Amino acid sequence: MSWSENPWERQEGESGKAYEAFAAYRDMGAARTVSAVARQLRKSRALVDRWKRRWNWAERVRAYDRELERAAHEEALQAVREMSRRHIGMAVRMQSKGLEGLTALKPGKMRTKDVVALIHEGTKLERDSRARIVEDTAPRDGDEYEYDFPEDDL
Repeated sequence: MSWSENPWERQEGESGKAYEAFAAYRDMGAARTVSAVARQLRKSRALVDRWKRRWNWAERVRAYDRELERAAHEEALQAVREMSRRHIGMAVRMQSKGLEGLTALKPGKMRTKDVVALIHEGTKLERDSRARIVEDTAPRDGDEYEYDFPEDDL
């Protein structure tokens, strides 16, 4: 049978009731069972079993679960990218403050070791954050990705 682009959506020729049963099954997650759908919708188990076979629920829920995992993974990657951008911004500001302190160093103010520590930690944070972006956006399995690094003027 040929499925639409999103097999978890209603398929051509699928009745509203059959789709309602599929959607209930799909949305049950790991606890999904035909018996639970039959009880929930007050339908016979035999009818729900026929719909399950006819409309290939197993394949459709696998596709749905994969899509949920893909979306969750993409959301997690986006959160890591945003975190890395924030870290890069902090790192650049830390380096800038360290350099300001170094040029304006006066006795009794910022100690040389504090200035050096700011520059060192800022540089390390920037390097680690940029490396994380490169790792997270590197092509996998022959895919090619493009990524624009954030500007350093934060």
